[in-house]
Amino acid sequence: MSTTRTCQFALGLTIVTCFIGCQEDKPAAPSNRDASAAMDAVEAGRQPDGVADVLPVDSGGSSEASADRLSDGAIDTIGVDLRATLDGEVSKDAAADGTPSSLDLSGDDVDAPATDGSADLSIGDLRFDSRIAAEVALDSGPACVEGTKQTCASLANPLIGACHTGTRSCSGGNWGPCSEVLPAVTEDLNGVDDNCDGMIDEGYATGCLVVCAKCVSSTDSIPADGSVEHPFATIEAALSSASQLDGGTQRRLCVVGGATCKESTLYPMNGPLKMTDGLIIQGAYAITESGLEYCGVPTVRPRTTLAFPSSEGVVFDESIATGAELSSLVIEINPPSGPASPAPTGTAIAIKGAKNVSLSRVFVTEGFAATNTYGVAITSGGQATITGSSISSGQGRTSAVGVYVNGGTVNMRNNCDRIVEGRCASYCDDGGAMLGTHRYSAASTAEAAPQGSAILVMGNASASLVGNMFCGGTSSLADGQSPATVSTIRCEGTGCATVSGNVVAGGNGPVTVGIALVGASPVVDGNLIEGGCGDSSTTGVWVEGSSSRLQNNLIFGGQCPGTGAPSFYGVHLISNGTSDSPDVHSNDIEPLGLSADCQSIGVLVERTAGASNLMSGVLRNNIISAGACGRATAISEGPGASLQSLQNNDLYAPMRSAASETAVLYRHGSTDATTAALVNAMSLARGNISADPAYASYPRDLHLTPASPCIDQGIAAAIPVTDIEGRVRPAGLGPDIGAYELIE
Repeated sequence: MSTTRTCQFALGLTIVTCFIGCQEDKPAAPSNRDASAAMDAVEAGRQPDGVADVLPVDSGGSSEASADRLSDGAIDTIGVDLRATLDGEVSKDAAADGTPSSLDLSGDDVDAPATDGSADLSIGDLRFDSRIAAEVALDSGPACVEGTKQTCASLANPLIGACHTGTRSCSGGNWGPCSEVLPAVTEDLNGVDDNCDGMIDEGYATGCLVVCAKCVSSTDSIPADGSVEHPFATIEAALSSASQLDGGTQRRLCVVGGATCKESTLYPMNGPLKMTDGLIIQGAYAITESGLEYCGVPTVRPRTTLAFPSSEGVVFDESIATGAELSSLVIEINPPSGPASPAPTGTAIAIKGAKNVSLSRVFVTEGFAATNTYGVAITSGGQATITGSSISSGQGRTSAVGVYVNGGTVNMRNNCDRIVEGRCASYCDDGGAMLGTHRYSAASTAEAAPQGSAILVMGNASASLVGNMFCGGTSSLADGQSPATVSTIRCEGTGCATVSGNVVAGGNGPVTVGIALVGASPVVDGNLIEGGCGDSSTTGVWVEGSSSRLQNNLIFGGQCPGTGAPSFYGVHLISNGTSDSPDVHSNDIEPLGLSADCQSIGVLVERTAGASNLMSGVLRNNIISAGACGRATAISEGPGASLQSLQNNDLYAPMRSAASETAVLYRHGSTDATTAALVNAMSLARGNISADPAYASYPRDLHLTPASPCIDQGIAAAIPVTDIEGRVRPAGLGPDIGAYELIE
């Protein structure tokens, strides 16, 4: 029997620091070289601010770091320094002027045709920075074509509730104001989510049935009516009364934690809670001497818990057409289970065909066990928006999934404690991290889940994942079990449309993957992705049978010792069809690795047996490292596999630990190329270089320095319109290689 191994390391904080960026060292204002490049882009038919002429579909509506994350005594000082840096960056104003600076308009898969013959850009690529556009206009003339209109929105716009994208028009060579709808300062009592936090009319006593378990005594002689003076003692009683009021029109339930906002209350439920159309159940209320008091959006775990003695907790079924809301509550289920005969399934929140479901500041606890467990399961065409929440996968013995989508749609936004410039800036290893989607970390082999995901989207389903934290857990194998791949995010079939601005941390297990795209072809843009700690292999991004667009990502393998001679991969491309061809553009790909005993490969290219597509995958403008292992290769192609194109990448090897260790830049069949000249001599390759990218601080900060050989060396074809931090591309004679565009 293998043992569960928990491997934590300083890489997490390293990556987060890199992901946030260095605002003081890398100012957003472009230099004169930005201006000429922007005008070149306009003349070529590309808007320099990254906003295509397409209106997107409405998408609906500090703590201390671990001292030694490698458990080897070698990283402590670095971890402390990174924590200080992280806290310092987060405390600053993201735009330095109190205004949002850029946008990832995720939420659908609308394409914006390029006008220069290059590949189309998905809506997930659309970003703009009004300050940059204005300064470019001052330096170089008109920033836009007179009379044109563009879709626009700011990073501060969550694009849920009443908030929507807008348009702006070009007049006098400059862009006018954006007509977007931003969150209101206060919530009005109007049946609309005015402040766009996933909650409707929160804070108002009018129209609210009050539930307060601590307020009702057995000696009370006046029947409960849902008023502050006579609240219901249970949620079931309130629901029974609500169904008889106003001709059956449902109302809000305000669930009280106690006499103060710091009190906690457990509400035992008799069975699953069946939500109905229009029903809103909100926690975060107290009854004080002055009446019903709204405690505001919880900054810690909500203090009101609904506890279910069953395999299902809250159920939203197909009868819900106009919508329903659950907010500011902890959901705890306790399915009947035992080591000999566990429950087949445990689901904390089930959305079975319900439309317009909103889960806001909902916490699903991890302490439930079954053969298969789900924090949130969306099926049968169900639609849900999840924001500001913490979802656990439970302790499934066969599978454990935080958010499961099969034949439904989910819009996950800002499930992250800290958002900086529209991207999640928390990390799963942070002691104070709460929000996000988490796989359970098993305490013993008997309770470990051999497979699972923080989020699994499969079949005829769709997901928009923007600004979230996704954390893998620990998985071990009992005797007789075969190895299983543990993916933090797994998108299958037509699942997933946009994966943008997230932090994705792989878990621990035999084989671990940060993001797995199996048949799915989303836009994967501006994420921080780390593969985790695999005993045999660790992979940042696994792409199989997919034509996904990967751009502006920071992709890491791992740095765990594993067992035997483990392998570390940045990106693994597998062709299994006739037309799949992933486009990997402008990423930093670092497989990492630890010692001479391991294997590290930046990009591994393979094809499945019988696949007719011999050439698959386009790699452009990426910084691809060979990694730190004794056997290190920047790009390696398996038998019968080949890339379609390899252009303007920096293929390099970090400093080797021994003079005898020689990294291979490109392994093509039986040919090993160890120099850029040999790489470019191959028919599919051109414009590639091999040089240390001169990062600001490897691997802590992957911003380019002015001495970097990657500056202006990228190819312009199909470039992302901005870099990972929303800066306009290109900023010079050509785009910079990698996820970051240098602003001098």
